[in-house]
Amino acid sequence: MCLSLQTVGTCVKVSAILVLALGVIGIICAVSIGKNDLMVSSVQETKNTIMGVTIAFSVFLIILGLAGAFGAWKNNGCALAIYNIGIGIFFVAFLIISIVAFAVFKKYTNVDVTNVDVCKSQSWLNPINNMAVQGENYLCSSACACNASLPLSWTSVFAKTNATVNTSTTNTSAGNTSNASSADDEADSNGTSASNRTYNYSSNGSIRVQDCPNYQKDFGLAQRELGVTLELLEREFQCAGICQNGDFFAFSNINGGTPKNDCATVLVDVFVSYSKKIGAATIVMTILLFLTLVASFCLCCHPDKRNKEGGFYSKMTSM
Repeated sequence: MCLSLQTVGTCVKVSAILVLALGVIGIICAVSIGKNDLMVSSVQETKNTIMGVTIAFSVFLIILGLAGAFGAWKNNGCALAIYNIGIGIFFVAFLIISIVAFAVFKKYTNVDVTNVDVCKSQSWLNPINNMAVQGENYLCSSACACNASLPLSWTSVFAKTNATVNTSTTNTSAGNTSNASSADDEADSNGTSASNRTYNYSSNGSIRVQDCPNYQKDFGLAQRELGVTLELLEREFQCAGICQNGDFFAFSNINGGTPKNDCATVLVDVFVSYSKKIGAATIVMTILLFLTLVASFCLCCHPDKRNKEGGFYSKMTSM
């Protein structure tokens, strides 16, 4: 048995309001996603693209919702025609977005970033991994003595390596140098921290890479931008390093304690969470749009309307 004609008509009206509400929610969701800065450049570009597409679709949903509401309440066939054509187009579009979001989710969850070699092979992780290694090797080197609290912050470092430490009360920024090799010589060709190095300490030294005297000169703009991301990761998630766990917090505070883990898994989790949010939002929209199409079809083909004259949209507005 079919629902009453009035009930079906009410469903169309309610669906128009819900489409309008979902458009507003979509914009809020896209804006909230854009507030998080924990992104490497390639992921940032992907996020911005998804954000832009989501906002654009949401704006058109708002327009369609307004058209549908106006057409339903004012019995305007033209507005209802725009509403239903738009709903059909957006149903297909959001179905595609849902599939893409699911594919992106699977792509990043299937990458085992805990495997160092696999992690380094990822084009979106390799640049920030190199910056993490270079930064850790740069801090406490001949190029930048560090003001680390000895020996508490260094116990784990000494336990894992054959490192030694040079202590001084001089400030390397004033032109004093130590006997340590340069930071570039302290990392091997694979981008991993050296197991043999001399750590240079100064009571006037730096507690993070960004405070080193020659940081602006020795690191390019793209590297410094990655340094900002690494600092945010260290502060918010207490992780250090990307493909391998860092020995200390090189980009936030070397005296901040012992890092819990590497940051590659954090980056994957952040991006996966965005994929889930976008996927969930588009799936809800797809279901709503499908139900709206069904309601419109039922209203057109309702048994009470079969013998009445008029086109599709005259039927919809003749309640």
